[in-house]
Amino acid sequence: MSDYTVGYGRPPKDTRFPDGESGNPKGRPPIDRGALDPSSVLNAERKVRINGKRKTMSSGELRLRKQVKLALEKKNVSAILYLIDQFEKYGLLAGVVQHRQSNVVLIPTDIPDGMVRLLQDQYGWPPYTSKERAWAKRVYLEQRTEEEREEDEFIGYFDDG
Repeated sequence: MSDYTVGYGRPPKDTRFPDGESGNPKGRPPIDRGALDPSSVLNAERKVRINGKRKTMSSGELRLRKQVKLALEKKNVSAILYLIDQFEKYGLLAGVVQHRQSNVVLIPTDIPDGMVRLLQDQYGWPPYTSKERAWAKRVYLEQRTEEEREEDEFIGYFDDG
């Protein structure tokens, strides 16, 4: 006889699975969770209490409201960027040059920085009219350095000269 004692956690050697063989060869069967439809999650109705009144809102609206609250009250940068992204996605910033809220200002990117500085000095924050832009372009082209001219040419700001 051997020194091997059968007991708790020590099954008889002749009933053990051979090395490399599992006691559950197929493994646990996968859980079928069904196909997830993102729009159904965003459109799911939720009951919430706002100022003591019960309201029903979609999950998407709740998320948007939370991001607005974070952006305005906590000045959370990621919430601000998320909102700007959503506004652009749904065309709410189309034609809007400036959006100033919570210290965020969208400055035109289709004109050189020097021209933006002239416009800000003369007219303040955007939006700028075509007449103001024309004035700034004329003054900027007269005052710009050779280095600025080369940079503008490289970026393609003023292809017409």
